[in-house]
Amino acid sequence: MLKLYGHYGSQPFRSVAWLLKMKKEPFEVISINPMKGENRSKDYRAKFPLGLIPAIEDDPGDGRTIALSEASAIMIYLCDKNKWNVMYPSSINNPSDLRQRALINEYISHHNESTRLMTRNVIRPGLRGLFAAEGNLSPGMTHALSKSPADLVKLKST
Repeated sequence: MLKLYGHYGSQPFRSVAWLLKMKKEPFEVISINPMKGENRSKDYRAKFPLGLIPAIEDDPGDGRTIALSEASAIMIYLCDKNKWNVMYPSSINNPSDLRQRALINEYISHHNESTRLMTRNVIRPGLRGLFAAEGNLSPGMTHALSKSPADLVKLKST
C-alpha cells in the first residue's frame, strides 16, 4: 500500500491526500512534523534525501519501491502510474492532450514558485516569533527561521 509522509498542516500534503481520496486509492499516512525537524532526521533523509514533505513510498508495479518527494512530482507520478488521464492528460498519442498537459505544467510551476515566495516573505516571518517562542522548533529550524528574506536571497545567489 502507498505510504504518504507528511503533515495535514501542509497544503502540498493535503493536495496529494485529496488526489488519492478523490480517486479512492488506498494509502497509509505516516505523520512527519517539519516544525519538530522530523523531516531532517537521519532515517527520513535516508529515504528522502531532499528532506521534503510530502513524500511517498510506492511500488510502481515492478516490485521495487520508489521514494519520491515534492507534491507536483508525486501527483504527476500517480496520474501517470494509474492512468488518471482526466486529472493529468497523457500526451503520448494525442496532440490536444500535449497542449493540456503543457498548460497544467505551466500552472504547477507557477504555483510552486508562488507558494515558495509566500512562505519566504509572509509565512516564515510570522512563524519565526510564534513557534520559536513556544520552543516547538528544532535547532536547525530555529536557525533557518532566524534568517530574513534578504539573507535567504543572499544565500540563494551564492
